[in-house]
Amino acid sequence: MAKTEVDVIIKGQDKASGVMGKIGKLAKGLGKGLAGIGVAAVGMGLASVKSFADAGDEVQKMALKTGFSTEALSELKHAANLSGTSIQGLEKGFKKMSSVVLDAQQGLSTGTDALAMMGMTVEDLAGLDPEQTFLKMSEAIADIEDPIIKAAAAQDVFGKAGVDLLPMLANGAEGLKEMREEAN
Repeated sequence: MAKTEVDVIIKGQDKASGVMGKIGKLAKGLGKGLAGIGVAAVGMGLASVKSFADAGDEVQKMALKTGFSTEALSELKHAANLSGTSIQGLEKGFKKMSSVVLDAQQGLSTGTDALAMMGMTVEDLAGLDPEQTFLKMSEAIADIEDPIIKAAAAQDVFGKAGVDLLPMLANGAEGLKEMREEAN
């Protein structure tokens, strides 16, 4: 072989070595990048699990406070989220509702007047658990035609959260049932 041919072969080998070195460096960088993505994905997964566990804990604690089943609260939480309110708003509404029912049972006008605005009496709620009471009162509010009376009744029964609950109750018992089924 001539000297120039050897020089060309050596230069070609040098270029090939250089290209292979660059590919090696890129592969190392890619490996580090993929490892970083993997770590981020695991971190996001752990954060999701914690968030899910926290949500379940929140529902469990709320069930103990309100007398609702955890299943019903999970379904209602979904319905509330779809309607632009929150589980905290529901909880506040449930607490106010309990006070209104107790007032009505004691014959206090704050309770009896609120029920009358919805066309109900305390006897309509006799023997119902908190979930059934909420559904019955929600349906009664949804059935009110006049928007001013509807808003007033919602606020009387569910407190400040009542007006926030109106979108959730807009389609009555059937609409609420559909949102709850969607949660499952």
